[in-house]
Amino acid sequence: MGILIVYMYGAMCLKYVAGAESLYQGISFIAYENTGTLEQKYPWVYVLSVIFFEVMCCAFSFGDIENSKYLQIFSAFMRVFSLALMYIGMFIYLGVDGTSI
Repeated sequence: MGILIVYMYGAMCLKYVAGAESLYQGISFIAYENTGTLEQKYPWVYVLSVIFFEVMCCAFSFGDIENSKYLQIFSAFMRVFSLALMYIGMFIYLGVDGTSI
Protein backbone atom coordinates (compact mmCIF):
# COMPACT_ATOMS: atom_id res chain seq x y z
CA MET A 1 0.00 0.00 0.00
CA GLY A 2 2.87 2.36 0.77
CA ILE A 3 4.43 1.78 -2.65
CA LEU A 4 1.10 2.57 -4.32
CA ILE A 5 0.76 5.79 -2.30
CA VAL A 6 4.26 6.94 -3.24
CA TYR A 7 3.65 6.04 -6.89
CA MET A 8 0.34 7.90 -7.06
CA TYR A 9 1.79 10.95 -5.31
CA GLY A 10 4.68 11.04 -7.79
CA ALA A 11 2.34 10.60 -10.75
CA MET A 12 0.13 13.47 -9.59
CA CYS A 13 3.13 15.75 -9.02
CA LEU A 14 4.47 15.01 -12.49
CA LYS A 15 1.04 15.58 -14.01
CA TYR A 16 0.67 18.99 -12.35
CA VAL A 17 4.20 20.11 -13.23
CA ALA A 18 4.02 18.94 -16.86
CA GLY A 19 0.54 20.42 -17.34
CA ALA A 20 1.50 23.74 -15.80
CA GLU A 21 4.69 23.94 -17.83
CA SER A 22 2.78 23.29 -21.05
CA LEU A 23 0.21 25.90 -20.04
CA TYR A 24 2.64 28.73 -19.38
CA GLN A 25 4.87 27.87 -22.35
CA GLY A 26 1.82 27.89 -24.62
CA ILE A 27 0.65 31.23 -23.27
CA SER A 28 4.17 32.61 -23.58
CA PHE A 29 4.43 31.44 -27.19
CA ILE A 30 1.05 32.97 -28.06
CA ALA A 31 1.86 36.29 -26.38
CA TYR A 32 5.59 36.68 -27.15
CA GLU A 33 6.33 34.01 -29.80
CA ASN A 34 8.92 32.55 -27.43
CA THR A 35 8.31 29.87 -24.81
CA GLY A 36 10.60 31.35 -22.13
CA THR A 37 9.81 35.06 -22.30
CA LEU A 38 6.76 35.00 -20.04
CA GLU A 39 8.60 33.33 -17.17
CA GLN A 40 11.54 35.72 -17.52
CA LYS A 41 9.31 38.78 -17.35
CA TYR A 42 6.92 37.42 -14.71
CA PRO A 43 8.60 34.70 -12.58
CA TRP A 44 5.40 34.04 -10.59
CA VAL A 45 3.52 32.80 -13.67
CA TYR A 46 4.79 29.24 -13.25
CA VAL A 47 3.46 28.96 -9.69
CA LEU A 48 0.14 30.44 -10.82
CA SER A 49 0.00 27.89 -13.66
CA VAL A 50 0.61 25.01 -11.24
CA ILE A 51 -2.15 26.26 -8.93
CA PHE A 52 -4.59 26.77 -11.83
CA PHE A 53 -3.88 23.34 -13.29
CA GLU A 54 -4.18 21.69 -9.87
CA VAL A 55 -7.52 23.38 -9.15
CA MET A 56 -8.88 22.30 -12.55
CA CYS A 57 -7.69 18.71 -12.05
CA CYS A 58 -9.10 18.51 -8.53
CA ALA A 59 -12.42 19.98 -9.65
CA PHE A 60 -12.82 17.24 -12.22
CA SER A 61 -11.32 14.47 -10.08
CA PHE A 62 -13.52 14.68 -7.01
CA GLY A 63 -17.00 13.54 -7.65
CA ASP A 64 -19.21 10.56 -8.20
CA ILE A 65 -18.08 8.59 -11.25
CA GLU A 66 -21.62 7.36 -11.87
CA ASN A 67 -22.95 10.90 -12.25
CA SER A 68 -20.24 12.24 -14.52
CA LYS A 69 -22.46 13.04 -17.50
CA TYR A 70 -21.39 16.70 -17.69
CA LEU A 71 -17.71 15.83 -17.31
CA GLN A 72 -17.98 13.33 -20.16
CA ILE A 73 -19.75 15.87 -22.37
CA PHE A 74 -17.13 18.51 -21.54
CA SER A 75 -14.26 16.06 -22.19
CA ALA A 76 -15.72 14.95 -25.52
CA PHE A 77 -16.26 18.56 -26.60
CA MET A 78 -12.72 19.57 -25.59
CA ARG A 79 -11.20 16.63 -27.47
CA VAL A 80 -13.02 17.58 -30.67
CA PHE A 81 -12.20 21.27 -30.12
CA SER A 82 -8.49 20.50 -29.55
CA LEU A 83 -8.35 18.30 -32.64
CA ALA A 84 -10.01 21.03 -34.72
CA LEU A 85 -7.47 23.60 -33.44
CA MET A 86 -4.60 21.26 -34.35
CA TYR A 87 -5.93 20.86 -37.89
CA ILE A 88 -6.49 24.60 -38.25
CA GLY A 89 -2.94 25.27 -37.03
CA MET A 90 -1.56 22.70 -39.45
CA PHE A 91 -3.33 24.31 -42.40
CA ILE A 92 -2.17 27.78 -41.35
CA TYR A 93 1.47 26.65 -41.12
CA LEU A 94 1.21 24.81 -44.44
CA GLY A 95 -0.26 27.91 -46.07
CA VAL A 96 2.36 30.26 -44.63
CA ASP A 97 5.51 28.12 -44.79
CA GLY A 98 4.57 25.58 -47.45
CA THR A 99 6.11 22.13 -47.57
CA SER A 100 9.70 21.09 -47.97
CA ILE A 101 11.31 17.71 -48.09
